[in-house]
Amino acid sequence: LWMIDLKKGFIKTKLTDSQHKWIDMTPSLSADGKWVYYSSNRLSPDFDIWRISTKGGIGITRIINSRYTQDLHPSVDGKNYLLAYSSIPIGSIQPQIWTARVDGTLPSQLRVGDQPNLCRDGKKIVFVRKNEQAGKYQIWLMNSDGTGETVLSQDPTVNDMYPYFSPDCKWIVFTSDAGGNKDIYIMKVDGSHRTQLTTKP
Repeated sequence: LWMIDLKKGFIKTKLTDSQHKWIDMTPSLSADGKWVYYSSNRLSPDFDIWRISTKGGIGITRIINSRYTQDLHPSVDGKNYLLAYSSIPIGSIQPQIWTARVDGTLPSQLRVGDQPNLCRDGKKIVFVRKNEQAGKYQIWLMNSDGTGETVLSQDPTVNDMYPYFSPDCKWIVFTSDAGGNKDIYIMKVDGSHRTQLTTKP
């Protein structure tokens, strides 16, 4: 894992070293900028959720250690209290959204879905789910306890993926291939005001 400091002229800091023996991926930065949560298979063939300080060095902590699952795409709320992530049980093709406290306790399975992102207030999770009929990914919104599930993507013929909340949780930024290319879009949390931001092929 590497971190880039945008305020200091794009200075890069190496956080982890895989030594060509394991993979560190799907990093997520905490709101206070002190921690990076990520997935790694450094201690087993399966991916677990880990945390490391943005200062790098020692202090790597395994947060989620689930046997026989691939745990990916961690996201934390603004208080570093609640963690959301996707988990794929061995032999399954459907990822599931889970939450837990950031110390790894009280894991809870919520819904089928992938790429979760927690609002900073910890109340909402935006995520993607594959439309089995159309074979495309759509963006969904739900409460952090799994209730109030709502689909935000209205066109089942395009892929909407990688959703992230704005800091005030009023907007969602995401990737879509609606224009023929994978471009960046934004929309309000109710799915309205969908706007394309980039147009490069």
